[in-house]
Amino acid sequence: MNYQAALDYVFQYANFEARPADVYAPAHFNLSRMQQLLARCDNPHQAYPCVHIAGTKGKGSTAAMLTAVLQAAGHSVGLYTSPHMVDFRERIQVSGVWISEADFAATVVKMQPHIEAVPNITYFEIATALAIQHFADQAVDIAVLEVGLGGRLDATNIVTPLVSVITAISKDHTGLLGDTIAEIAGEKGGIIKPAVPVVIAMQPFAEALTTLQTIAAGQQSRAVIVTEPLAADIELALAGQHQRENAATVAETVDVLREQGIAIAPDAFFEGLATVKWPGRFEVFTGTPPIVLDAAHNPDSAERLVQTLVESDVPQRPVLVYGSMRDKDIASVLKILLPHVSQVVFTRTELSRAMPPAELCTFAEDFAGAVHQSETIAEAVALAQQLAVETSVLVTGSIPLIGAAREYILTQTP
Repeated sequence: MNYQAALDYVFQYANFEARPADVYAPAHFNLSRMQQLLARCDNPHQAYPCVHIAGTKGKGSTAAMLTAVLQAAGHSVGLYTSPHMVDFRERIQVSGVWISEADFAATVVKMQPHIEAVPNITYFEIATALAIQHFADQAVDIAVLEVGLGGRLDATNIVTPLVSVITAISKDHTGLLGDTIAEIAGEKGGIIKPAVPVVIAMQPFAEALTTLQTIAAGQQSRAVIVTEPLAADIELALAGQHQRENAATVAETVDVLREQGIAIAPDAFFEGLATVKWPGRFEVFTGTPPIVLDAAHNPDSAERLVQTLVESDVPQRPVLVYGSMRDKDIASVLKILLPHVSQVVFTRTELSRAMPPAELCTFAEDFAGAVHQSETIAEAVALAQQLAVETSVLVTGSIPLIGAAREYILTQTP
């Protein structure tokens, strides 16, 4: 089996990233299938320690920063994140290196009989198990696992980590996780394990913190609460005040890991934060015009994007390229973004969840600037570049959209 055949094999299973489940419920999401699958594989998730990260926003950036710090400290680190931007292999990395096509195919072949022995297993469960197995095969010192959706019923919640981490919680996936901040926090807080410490990031909503503290108390889990951002005099490669909040979460997590015997020198902490790379998070491509990529797909992340844009050196009132999945709060996101842009180009990815540009236009009926449509992301970015006279281009929305835009931009860069 070659890489493409292995990928096709994985993709044939139920994929709730491309087509979401009607409800976030045991009918679709539970840990029993993961337990069965990993037991058949001799429980590779028990072969190494890990850190488990949930949250609405910032969990990917937090995972990337923590991984960079651990690598700078000399550890071999597995990193599992989702979704990917361009290549599925992005999700499964060891010390910054994507899983190779050969290793991916070999891992699928090794796990195939076990996968097929578990009824109703899903694409994300298989992907998670592949990552866990690869990290065991590579004998990593430690792994950093990002939750896919929610927390309580997520496939990654099979692990018992050294420390759980919960980043900022806001409204997202409300149709699946609940309509209130407290309900969403309850799902995210489902990763808190008995007697395992949890680091709780700065929370924009008091009810999220209250809910998480209540869960931690019930699990007899020590809660470490982040109260202020990383100091301004500490170099951080990622832009924006929200990234300093994420970095402060990393700092507290590092302290907990040190308490548990993971060696992390102070210099490694500073080096990791100064050198971390996390594409598509206020990533600026200089040129004429400058292009900013940022995966802001809910109202909270849109607010943070606008704040970072205003504080940056990027020319203001950019031409916006925007596309979103149907299940997002598009109206609220555009209400935040549109006052800060001059024109907008609506586009879409090829995923069935993506809203067509013509439907997106209905959310901009009161927008004073010109509104354009493009059926492909490459055409949308090219059009925005033409329209951005004496300003910049801002591409935001879903992560797959950012990935496609980034791939196009890189092909145009000499």
